[in-house]
Amino acid sequence: MSIPANDLSLAALYLKISEAAKVLESIPGFEREYEDDEGNVLLESEEYLWSRLEMLGIYKTEDSHEILASDDCAEGDARRYFCENGEPNIPVTRFKRVWRILKGSTPETKTELPSATNSDISVLVDSMKPIGQWKDEKLLAEYGPECSSDIEEELHKRSNSRRFVVFSDEANHEIDTETTLKFLRTARRIDTPETFVDDKTKKMVRLYCAGQFPSLLYDTCPLHPSQILMDGYCDQCGANWSMVISEMRVFIRVMLEEGEEPTSNFEIRHLIDDAHEDLESMLAIYPKVGIIFNERKAEGNLPSLKIRHSSGNTKIQDPFHAVGNKKRF
Repeated sequence: MSIPANDLSLAALYLKISEAAKVLESIPGFEREYEDDEGNVLLESEEYLWSRLEMLGIYKTEDSHEILASDDCAEGDARRYFCENGEPNIPVTRFKRVWRILKGSTPETKTELPSATNSDISVLVDSMKPIGQWKDEKLLAEYGPECSSDIEEELHKRSNSRRFVVFSDEANHEIDTETTLKFLRTARRIDTPETFVDDKTKKMVRLYCAGQFPSLLYDTCPLHPSQILMDGYCDQCGANWSMVISEMRVFIRVMLEEGEEPTSNFEIRHLIDDAHEDLESMLAIYPKVGIIFNERKAEGNLPSLKIRHSSGNTKIQDPFHAVGNKKRF
């Protein structure tokens, strides 16, 4: 649930619920968490507290914290819902401890719960803001190959899909936050360059769009250079290449470039069966391609079946510019 940034009262109520839930979790047999119908993992103790408080008229609304703390909400009324309303009931002593936390007092004092400080509340409020309200710094702190698509989409929106990300360590996806922030703010207004010379390192660096990670490489289909393999599967030829070794895939790409590739689904399946053999067997089955393969291997110019994630291209360019059945020689 999103809480308005200025609603410290409702945020304080959430903190009290979280604190009181710890008391319930110490009760033997009280489950800590469960999955709802949509597969979301929820804390059993917190949901239990909210369900009982709703019977008292305490909801996830802005005025509920004040009502809960007031004399209108009495312990006797609450006790009936927590201890006498049917399973799961909780022991009276545990209820008393829960009630003191929810009312904001301890056995010695009647002051506000110590954990519900303005600092804690601000952190909670900030974490509950929708991604569209996050500051640029927070978005970049959460940004990475495994981040949610919502974060990427928000950065695309703020940058107008322009380049702005600068990596201090491309291999480990570490961002130069200061420089990236500068270019993100620039990208809101005008086009950004593809490269620039870093004042600090005096080196030329490349800018990337949101979602581009230069160190991520993907395999492409040996027979369809524009298709990325997902778990070895090519959607265009309907074949799975996961059991075919890398060198064999390169051999088959050379077949494609030499115009010797299979054209029907039956021939493709037969080729994949052959590819499960060792490379020497393939050289014997396809001797003409084998000669070209060995020559190119000796020259060090065999085709690459890898594509960088940062290319930004929907169609993958073959490094040797071979198209269809055109020959190299």
